[in-house]
Order: sequence, then structure tokens, then C-alpha cells
Amino acid sequence: MIAALIAQSSYACTASFSESISASTVTFTNVSSPTSGGSMFPVFSRWDFGDGASSSDWSATHTYSATGRYLVRLIVAYGDSITRTITCEDTAYDSVTITSLTRIISGSIIVDSTLSHLTYDTFKVWLITYDSTTDIIAAVDSAYTAGYDFVPYQFNSVTAGNYLIKAQDISTPSSGADFVPTYHTSSLHWNTADYVLFSTGILSGQDINMQNGIPTSGPGFIGGNVLYGAGKMTHSTGTVGDPVPGLLIYLMDASNKLVSSAYTDNSGNYSFSNIPTGTYTVYPENIGYTTTPWSSIVVSTGTPSINTINFKQTSTAIEPATTAIANVNESNGTIAIYPSPSDGNINLQWGNVSSKTAAVSVVNMTGQKVYQGELNINSNGKNQLNLSQLQSGIYFINIQAGNMQYNQKLSIQH
Repeated sequence: MIAALIAQSSYACTASFSESISASTVTFTNVSSPTSGGSMFPVFSRWDFGDGASSSDWSATHTYSATGRYLVRLIVAYGDSITRTITCEDTAYDSVTITSLTRIISGSIIVDSTLSHLTYDTFKVWLITYDSTTDIIAAVDSAYTAGYDFVPYQFNSVTAGNYLIKAQDISTPSSGADFVPTYHTSSLHWNTADYVLFSTGILSGQDINMQNGIPTSGPGFIGGNVLYGAGKMTHSTGTVGDPVPGLLIYLMDASNKLVSSAYTDNSGNYSFSNIPTGTYTVYPENIGYTTTPWSSIVVSTGTPSINTINFKQTSTAIEPATTAIANVNESNGTIAIYPSPSDGNINLQWGNVSSKTAAVSVVNMTGQKVYQGELNINSNGKNQLNLSQLQSGIYFINIQAGNMQYNQKLSIQH
């Protein structure tokens, strides 16, 4: 180390520092001291790290973005303890050599403390890459962490790239109204999550705000299953008709708020019980797949149990299996919807439906409701519905007539 001494009158001080290197992160410890002239205290310090960056901290930590040799300068000043004027300055130099780079992504898992957990929550966190051009998904790293409220996590030796980060509370049941798997920053769905673009250095503050369900109680039940549909299974080895086990299913209310979550069992079945009457959406979640949720599911006192909200999973998508929903009160009721494809003008043919009215809603492939209305069922059992205002594309129509519900895919081509 080279030190240049600049003394004023009889006052003298010596600038000096040591360093500790971890990859490209260097901790500089200021060990400067006054050497003569009575009582003095530090007035200021300045670090120049040799790469254009600087700091005014007494001791400092700096992360370099490239390998190489850097000349570091420390300037310190001391002052009289009574007059608080600068009485001496000194400068010290040293070089540091960076041979490898620090590559860290870190953040905190933030939980709702009002849920009053009595023990630490234990989380598993995944660092995930997803290439939309090749449809390749890879969990390149994972870590376990535990704690209250603000739970830190960190990934080391991260290569440059674009990442999703997902956390799951593994200390709580897999179903219910507790914390559910959540993506950075606070998304339930991978396709609306915040991506993390990383190059090098330390990227901190990548927090995950864990989402949790709304505790509910009521007489309702919604259930169904998920089976593999046609298409080469890019993300699994299942064949057509096989059950899809371990798939995360969300239950959302009419305001699109999370109510509860569940996982499909080995038979591909899932269920939500003890839910209040109301309108719900069921949303299967699997990274890399385009999901079309099943919307406008009405649980009522007349129809408290709906058990055929079924889905099929193809190589790229999860979508409703478009079959009628069986209801014990009116299981023989039928409806035919045609033609499909159509120009938007469709026919509805009713059979054995005692209700005089029917509620109709249409959602697009992203689950957005694009039409809602009510039909007076004609005495001849036939109605026409004009959806020509909708753009060309694939839609799902939901019809509720009395205790009967029906879902079907529509293709509109202008």
C-alpha cells in the first residue's frame, strides 16, 4: 500500500484500509487513524473504486461488473474535536484484482402477518427460465428458507438471463385459504408475473408478496377433473385420456379474488367444498401453458353442487372440456348450439328445460367476459343469439337455465 501524508501544523493522520474479496464483491475496511496532534475525530472519507464508482461511507462494499485490476483510492479527513474544523487529510491507494464475477439474485418473501402463524413458515423458492420461442421451461435452481413476515432468499452463481421466481409455502396444507404458490412480484399466474432480467452483480429487492385465499363457508361444492388431450405432450409423458396429477387449481370469486386452491389427485380429480353461493371461476395454473379458465360457474341454493368442471391439457394449453354440467334436479335437460363455426348468429335448441329464462355469458380465450345477457326461452324450444359483434376467434359460451348449466366452445369466423 502507498500512503501520501498531508499534515496541517502539528496534526497528522494516516489513511489505510484492508480489503476482502468474494468473487467481484469487495469489502473495504477503513482502518485509518490520527497519528499526532491531540484529540481528532473523522470528518469525512471518500472511496474511488477505480471503475468510476465512489462512496462516502467510512467502510464500504462494492461489486465490480467486469474482471480486471482496479486502483482504489481512499481519502480521509480528521478534525479538531472542539472546533470541528479539518486539521489533516491523507490518501491511501491499493489495487484489487477481480478474477470472477458476483452473480446474485435476492429478495424477501413477504407474508400476511395477520394470519398469525405460530411457527416459522418454510418456503421453497424456484428460479425458473422459460423460453417462449422453444417452449422450454427449466427450474435452474431452488432454495429453502424460513421465517416470519419478511423471509429472505438468495440465489448465487446466477448466469445472465431472463427469469421467473416462484415461492411456495411448504409448511401449510396444499388446499385451503392459506398462502398459495406465488410468482414475483405478487402474481398467481406465470403469464402475468414480473420477469427478472439479470446480467451480473447483485440484483436485490426481488420480493414476492405471497397471496392467500379468502376464508369462506357455505353449502356449495365445485369439482371436476383434468385429463390429457390430443397433442404431443411437451411437458409430460401423459397420453390422451390419462389423468393429470398434481396440477394447481385456483378458485376465484366474481371479483376475480382468490378464494381457495387445490391440486389434482392421481386420478386428475380436484374439488372445493363448503363454499358460499355465488359466481366462480376455476383456473388451472401450470407454467408454460395457456389457460382458458372456466368462468361464470353459479353455485345457488337450487344447484349447490357442480361436479363436472372438467379440463383437458394439451401440449400447449389447458382449456375447459366442453361438455354439459350434470345437475341432479334437471339431468335430462338438453341444449344444442349450432352452427360452429358461424358468423356470430347462432341457434339454441332446448329440450326438456322447465325454466322460462336463461342467462348467457361468453368469454374469450383469455377468460375475459365479452358478452352477458338473458334470453326468454321460446315456447317452441328455439332461440337465436346474435354475437356477430365479436371478432373472429374461439370463445366459450356458458348457459344457465334453471338448475341446468352448459358450456360449449364457439368458433366465430367473419
